[in-house]
Amino acid sequence: MPGVDPKPGDVLVVGRKANRRYAGEKQILLRVIKVLPTQARLGWIWLYGYEINQQGLARTRRAVLALRDGLRPIQVTIPRPAARRGRS
Repeated sequence: MPGVDPKPGDVLVVGRKANRRYAGEKQILLRVIKVLPTQARLGWIWLYGYEINQQGLARTRRAVLALRDGLRPIQVTIPRPAARRGRS
């Protein structure tokens, strides 16, 4: 399976195949905000982004070293903020 070419705005599953630190229940969903242009090691890349929950809301900012071939893209619907009601 070829590696993913992540770009800002992508949402990726970072699990055990991307980095052993994220094995099992420790896997995260990462909304990418920056990809370092150079590889850390052959096949490994640094990603900067926000860990998001299942609803697509940002939880924490993260820097992740990941194996490109282990990343998996996922579609997440980002909720729109509720319209504010004016005071009468």
